[in-house]
Amino acid sequence: MEPVVTEEIIACQPPQSQAIIRLLLARIAELEAKVQQLQRQAKGKTPQNSSLPPSSQHPHARPQRPKPKSGKKRGGQPGHAKHERPLIPTEECNHVESCKPEECRRCGTKLSGNDPQPLRHQVWGLPTQEHLNIDETGTKEANGKAWLWTFLRRQGVEPTNNAGERSLRHAVIWRKLSFGAQSSAGSRFVETMLTVIETCRQQGRNVFAFLTNAVEAHLAHQSAPSLLPRA
Repeated sequence: MEPVVTEEIIACQPPQSQAIIRLLLARIAELEAKVQQLQRQAKGKTPQNSSLPPSSQHPHARPQRPKPKSGKKRGGQPGHAKHERPLIPTEECNHVESCKPEECRRCGTKLSGNDPQPLRHQVWGLPTQEHLNIDETGTKEANGKAWLWTFLRRQGVEPTNNAGERSLRHAVIWRKLSFGAQSSAGSRFVETMLTVIETCRQQGRNVFAFLTNAVEAHLAHQSAPSLLPRA
């Protein structure tokens, strides 16, 4: 409880002390009134309606304005005008020069045009799983070197693993936010569920319907539905 300075206490002091005390009390009352006035003015001020810096407000305290959903998919809508910068036809160019790299910018190896044979021969000489791994029956694993050149024979096959990295992005973000599972059984459950979700997404299948069929098949002691692409 704060001490209160009463007139009885002030009367017990010398005349000069009484004048100083009354002066200080008046000054304190004046400053307290200003503080209350400033608090009333500052109440309700935010970085959106005043000159306060954005850092003065906690991110979670900012009002979330719901955005109306249009029901449309992200990106360009069907029928929208196409905007592009078409290439000038070769016939209209004054001069055409073919710019092909003569050597690898990393290792400096000379390149022989667009012929992938030199690089392919180098890859053939590298050790693979066929040379390193043997299964329990003593049979060597199948050679996967030929798969490296599928993108040269099949239209639509990319020579990168971007599709694989994109499919793992959701799992990586989940692990970063939740710190992963706490047990081996939890890890198996998470990897199974994420595999089902991503596989169904890529095949355009309903995840909830697939899980429902899987649970019903398990309870009925039947074979589980397959994740393989439908014919």
